Amino acid sequence: INAEYGIRAGSFDVARDLLRELHAEAPRDHIVLYHLACAESLLRHKDEAFRYVELALKHGFTNHDELLTNPDLHNVRTLPHFAPMVQQYKSALHVLELMRQTSTGVDVRSRTWMLRTFKDCFVGREAVDWLLRNALAESRESAVSLGRELAQRGLIRHVTGDHDFEDSNLFYRFSTPADAADRRRPARVVGSEEVSCTPPDHDDDDDQIVLK
Repeated sequence: INAEYGIRAGSFDVARDLLRELHAEAPRDHIVLYHLACAESLLRHKDEAFRYVELALKHGFTNHDELLTNPDLHNVRTLPHFAPMVQQYKSALHVLELMRQTSTGVDVRSRTWMLRTFKDCFVGREAVDWLLRNALAESRESAVSLGRELAQRGLIRHVTGDHDFEDSNLFYRFSTPADAADRRRPARVVGSEEVSCTPPDHDDDDDQIVLK
């Protein structure tokens, strides 16, 4: 609130410093990132403003019209790569919305691997099939590229954070606001398959051990 007041009062550098403090405490808060972008743009720091806009989009900011019309962002909008970047996120969100449709989207359900059940996930290879079937990709290679773009933008993630999007039997989830921390886990090899390992301190309450 104080930072936004600073922007309105014309104290852009003060607002920027306050927002940086908030950003240090909550590095994935898309609202803080958005206001940081505004402050940097008003200070004519175009590259920094662009970086914060992209981070805000990656972490859940979806008001694309605001990005294209807010006068605080006028300076950063003069960058030739600004509008294409925002459009790419809009396109990615459209694909994501189609994938998440309950009846027509990808098959999301609980799946078991190595005695561990992962809830609410889909299979990478099945997602590639779905993208091709719905004419959202022209080849399996382009479908993988699209899946990796969604992952890079923070919209989907491997269930334990070990892998990029692959045309394989690996499990993925749609990201949620609760996905605030990176979950990077080591992998181990069992036979010819690379298996995601989850150490004892894994904090995802949705995953369960299945004893048979």
